[in-house]
Amino acid sequence: GRSATEIFEEMRQTIGDFCPSYETIRRWAIAIRNGKEDLDDKPRSGRPTSARTDSLVSQVEAAVLQDRRLTTRQLADAIGVSHDSVHKILTEDLGMRKVCAKWVPHLLTDDQRARRVAMCASNLQRCRREGMAFLQRIVACDETWAHSWEAELKRQSATWCRPGSPRPQKAIRSIGQLKVMHVTFFDREGLLFDQPVPVGQTVNGDFYLSVLVKVRRAIRDKRPALHAAGPILLHDNAAPHRKQSVLATIESWGWEILPHPPYSPDLSPCDFFLFPRIKESMRGQRFSAEEDVNQAYKAGIAAVTNNGMTAGIDGLVRRWEKCIEAEGSYFENLPNMVGSEFIDFVTKWNIPAYAGVEDFSDKWNFLFTPCILVLCTMVVTVKQYLLKPIVCFTSNKVTGTNYDSYMENFCWVDGTYPVPVDSKSHDDTDFWKRMESQRLLYYQWVPFILGLQTVMFYLPRLVWQMVITYRSGTDLQHLVNSAAEAAKADGEKREKVVKHIAGSLEHMLFMHREYRTGKLQSLKMRIFRAANLLVASKRLGTGLSIAYLAVKLLYLANSIGQIYLMQRFLRLGTNYTGYFGLQVLSDIAAGRDWEYTMVFPRVAFCRTNVAIFGGAQTYLSQCALPVNMLNEKIYIFLWFWFVIGSAITAASLPIWLCRIVNRRSRARFVRRFLRLMDDYDSEKRLVGEFVVEFLRHDGTFLLKMMQLNAGDIVTGDIVHELFRMWRDKHQGQDMRGPKASRAAAAAVSRDRRGAGCGDDELNYPVKIQLESGGTARRPGRSGKRQAPSAPIYMSPLKCSGDDVGSGMEKPLMLKDPDSGRSSSGEQQQQQQQQQQPPLTASFEHLRASGLPV
Repeated sequence: GRSATEIFEEMRQTIGDFCPSYETIRRWAIAIRNGKEDLDDKPRSGRPTSARTDSLVSQVEAAVLQDRRLTTRQLADAIGVSHDSVHKILTEDLGMRKVCAKWVPHLLTDDQRARRVAMCASNLQRCRREGMAFLQRIVACDETWAHSWEAELKRQSATWCRPGSPRPQKAIRSIGQLKVMHVTFFDREGLLFDQPVPVGQTVNGDFYLSVLVKVRRAIRDKRPALHAAGPILLHDNAAPHRKQSVLATIESWGWEILPHPPYSPDLSPCDFFLFPRIKESMRGQRFSAEEDVNQAYKAGIAAVTNNGMTAGIDGLVRRWEKCIEAEGSYFENLPNMVGSEFIDFVTKWNIPAYAGVEDFSDKWNFLFTPCILVLCTMVVTVKQYLLKPIVCFTSNKVTGTNYDSYMENFCWVDGTYPVPVDSKSHDDTDFWKRMESQRLLYYQWVPFILGLQTVMFYLPRLVWQMVITYRSGTDLQHLVNSAAEAAKADGEKREKVVKHIAGSLEHMLFMHREYRTGKLQSLKMRIFRAANLLVASKRLGTGLSIAYLAVKLLYLANSIGQIYLMQRFLRLGTNYTGYFGLQVLSDIAAGRDWEYTMVFPRVAFCRTNVAIFGGAQTYLSQCALPVNMLNEKIYIFLWFWFVIGSAITAASLPIWLCRIVNRRSRARFVRRFLRLMDDYDSEKRLVGEFVVEFLRHDGTFLLKMMQLNAGDIVTGDIVHELFRMWRDKHQGQDMRGPKASRAAAAAVSRDRRGAGCGDDELNYPVKIQLESGGTARRPGRSGKRQAPSAPIYMSPLKCSGDDVGSGMEKPLMLKDPDSGRSSSGEQQQQQQQQQQPPLTASFEHLRASGLPV
């Protein structure tokens, strides 16, 4: 016969593109050569049955109920359907899922579960009757083993790895051979007593009684109030705890024993709270000696004590409740109710402990008020869109389907008229035209308006955040938060945070110094010295302060505007002036309810034109508005809230203005902290220079914010560290920039006249350059030349009236325009010579150098 290649070539020439592939032809040739006479496929069993019929679902359910441990593949083989069909029947049709059995301390009988419920109910009833005093008397105790080695838990051994990194490994869980038993007692306030059991000692009744004697002594010393009230001992039902001598001794001391059901570690604070936390800190560590195990156990107790043991005792109440709900069975992974989830979510905000570059009035506006508005928005939204906000009734109803639903929806959308029910003008067309201006349209928009008010109250906060984030050059919010955290820290961590904050402030204030020169800067400097905060510049140290005052004005304008817009939105008319909340309360107190005032009416009317054959018919519907009961309470509360917020903001504005503008107030603020840190007496003369030339307005403002959010102690440490940094690095340098003081020039003229100089000697121009970066123009030129870097300084004067032959020169007395102190030219020369090269000694040298004098 021919080969597969010859067959393939011949078929390709004959049928062209429809020719099978060479591999197919080769496979056919091999099959025919092996004795196959046709090319048909062998018969197959066919596709498995996969239809999910009711009878098939019933078969699967019956098989599962007979043996719940069958796998899906075993069910598929037994019934004769596919594996996927069985899985879908179990999960989708029957709603089942396969779960593994959980470990429990004991397989409880019905009697044991009933005893658990009865004891939990008794303890819970007593707790509700006696309150917190009952929990404060509970002393929990138990014994546990501390091992020299215990493997880490799964979540403890989890590590972050990059893709492709090898998975970390750990040995199979095992327990070290060395172990020590500890007997531990604690209450809500912390640890009372802990004793390791000596090696070879059995914990029997006598040993437990000796431990109780020591515990009683510890309670007397550490908790006198608890000793006087009488502890309530909570221990399990182990044999040493039930010995008659132990029970008799406890009764003779006046102590109580809290009923505790058997086999109930989930109701023992030591088992569900204390011991797991202690052993978690010991896992993954190997200890070679008994003393090392004891020290690690004590370290674990100390860690739990620092975090607080209140949750261990208080958690009993919740567990008693869950045991009753579970009908005495064991429970784990306690589910949170919706209310508790919401409370946990809100408490994560930690609103009272919020710290930022804001005071209380700012928090009232951007934090407290938006939270209240969001809550009001949620309540109104639920009422309007999940419940029924309006119900309408029509006396002469039109026949047809969905007419009631149409009327209610139309009246809700189109609005209603606040007309008394006993009015006699219902049939008057002109009356309804006059009432058009009083039609109620606000309640449909209440959720959206409340949401808009929330945004409006938060907008000034966004403006302020942009200022302190992008204009300050550093994260001021983080600095204030760090100061608040430092107030809770101690030791080395506190000192490290304080140095970090002081270093950040020192760097920011130095980088915000004025270094530019020119006419514009000179003019700005003159205006600043004359009017302080009228010049907003971060280089002059007023940018943050003026921005904060502007944001406060925004808060105040927003609060007052919200009160006005609220009344306009509610369309209350001229009967209610700006004192809307007081007038509504006055009406309610006087017995004038909504039927008289028509403010937030519960019943209103709606007119509807319905198209019928032959024309349109007008129908009058009477609608109940239960949503207005809610709106009335919300808006009365919000009016008073906005008024109080406006008053707080208005009161804080002049207070901050005085804090920022008044130089004495700023110096007094810093001086107080330096006195607390014992820095004031030795550096008294430098405080004014530190406040005016280095801190300026913005630095003092930030320190005040830290005091408001972190307290006096941390702020005192920061001021002390900042003062030390300034004294070591920047003393004598004015961060406000170069000065060209007219007052100093005038002082030159006065001293020259006092020295006997004539008018002709006073007519030449005098220009004084005072600090680094100042400029001086050459006579008759527009170009600039760098002036010497110096504090306020002038050369000694020599006038025609002086004794020329004597060689005496009168030192010029110059007055510092900022500090008000006078200093002689000789003293200033001495100071200058210590920092700068010697300057020219006479006006002739200055003229020769090309600088105008």
